[in-house]
Amino acid sequence: MRIPTGSRFDFAILALAICSVVSPVLGDEVILDWDIDLAQSSQEARVDAAGNVYSVTGVNLLKIDLDGNVLWTRALDTVGGYVYVGGRLAIDPDGNVLVIGTNWLVEPNALLTLKFDPDGNLLWESVMSTTSGPRRVETDAAGNVYVLAQTNSSLEDFVTGKYDPDGNLLWRNVFVGGVINEPSHLAVTPDGVVAVVGRSNVVGNSYDTSVVVYETDGTQRWWRNHTSTSSGGGSDRGTGVAFGPAGEVYVGGSCEHADADWDATLIKYDADGNEQWVRHHNFNPGPNSYDSIIWVGVDSSGDVLAAGQGDSGDIVAFKYDADGNQLWVRQHDGGDGGYNYLLYMVVGPYDDAMYLSGVNTLNKTLAIKYDTAGNLRWTYLHTYGGFTTYYGTSIAIDPGNNVVLGKYGRPVQHLLQSDCALGPPAEVHRVRMGPDRVYWTPGHNGEQYEVDSG
Repeated sequence: MRIPTGSRFDFAILALAICSVVSPVLGDEVILDWDIDLAQSSQEARVDAAGNVYSVTGVNLLKIDLDGNVLWTRALDTVGGYVYVGGRLAIDPDGNVLVIGTNWLVEPNALLTLKFDPDGNLLWESVMSTTSGPRRVETDAAGNVYVLAQTNSSLEDFVTGKYDPDGNLLWRNVFVGGVINEPSHLAVTPDGVVAVVGRSNVVGNSYDTSVVVYETDGTQRWWRNHTSTSSGGGSDRGTGVAFGPAGEVYVGGSCEHADADWDATLIKYDADGNEQWVRHHNFNPGPNSYDSIIWVGVDSSGDVLAAGQGDSGDIVAFKYDADGNQLWVRQHDGGDGGYNYLLYMVVGPYDDAMYLSGVNTLNKTLAIKYDTAGNLRWTYLHTYGGFTTYYGTSIAIDPGNNVVLGKYGRPVQHLLQSDCALGPPAEVHRVRMGPDRVYWTPGHNGEQYEVDSG
């Protein structure tokens, strides 16, 4: 069966054809809508309320509309005469874009924050000295901007800063939980409470998971170090953090046993910093094995979703309720017996599903969707133009509940989901995108959905 392409209508026809022909019991399908060759790697891509895509590369910021048209490009290495390396971005409630990165020419040990309006006009820029290693940028409901980096001294510390919408620095806090402190992630509530997580070197060569929470005025509400309780006193590492609906804080990471056996770890603190529960998971017990949680999110029901890395090279995913009861756990091995690496996770804003992106052992971009019950709805593998390595550096969901992938190895991609909503997960399909045709054939249960744009 051949279906001419060239419009969204064509992709809708293809989705309907797959839903109607293959089986009466199907789940979601994902179809490549468009990709944009950025000529540089996308560090992160996010979507605004209108479905426009913003992507930051090493030296450029791009805005792309819902149909894949590049609306504008801003060369960040010419902003203010700086040589600038972009890192992370966020979009505020008014559609303005915040970008953080490093200014290598004027002040290499500084964090640069830029704000652009939806038309690409630079509204303000700010340099935060003695700070490097950009980690995250987020905004609150009022448009205030929060940045996370680390100090550039040999004894590193967490640095968290808050700007008002006009670019005035309201506060800058340096957290010293140990001799060396390495920040990983931050989360912000709509009213501006901030949680930062990382690890701190407290005793010898061991590290603890550190989490610090700030009030909206920068006052420290509380901080906690979580220490491994295993025999031998191993290390801990915090890498993901999220707020629950009542201000509770969920921290994901890993903890080490005496024999260098690391568990994936999820911790819940209440809004006052009291530890509520700790959950460990070990997929491959034994010396020198490593399991970890990297990303944490909370869905609209208050359930906790977490994803990370298993020692066997699998991507691992979890869901717990607010009381710490495990609802499901999943491992994804890609079906090729090799390694699969997780780089990004989001909780779907419209369906509470878990969306993951990363790379597999064959250096292909990998994306995965699990529904609320833990069913694998689809997997997506992609190579492009013979480029040898493609990482799924970020994943975002647009207002149509479709998928945007930011990728190391050049393109940003837009994927259409068609939810047949008729029952269990679908058989998946192998699709080839030709220059003027889409060819599709039914796949077998468990087969990966794979797109080849070549």
